[in-house]
Amino acid sequence: MLAASLARANATPANQIRSFGMDGDESLLWSCMETRLLRQATYTTTRLGIYTILFEKMTGADGRPPNFLLKGNLWLPLQALIGMTAGATGAFVGTPAEVALIRMTADGRLPADQRRGYTNVFNALARITREEGLTTLWRVSVSETGGGSTPPIT
Repeated sequence: MLAASLARANATPANQIRSFGMDGDESLLWSCMETRLLRQATYTTTRLGIYTILFEKMTGADGRPPNFLLKGNLWLPLQALIGMTAGATGAFVGTPAEVALIRMTADGRLPADQRRGYTNVFNALARITREEGLTTLWRVSVSETGGGSTPPIT
């Protein structure tokens, strides 16, 4: 049933690209892809690096992994705190790439005469900084950091 409805809708990859409002502009699709890759690279490498450093610092001299931290009468799961700290830091570092991704995606949906015409992620970051100021890149950092500080704990 689903296959039949997809066949009727002519759901080919090319039609899906056009349906995103890009009018077949594949360069915009690839620019958004590089922005997603930058976001993943900055967020993921920072998060994993911070987690590894904190985990190693908190590992006991006997090699036991961190378990709990006693503060007064409150037991805090130390691995959760390490994960939350790493996630929040990674989200903060990755926020400029997230802003560029949102801007470039929105730019592709605007009418041609209203587009900003970002050519790539670095062009978007430089122009946003130059035209609106450096702090614009971290305007959404509070919500990004809050979302990044709640990763699944394994």
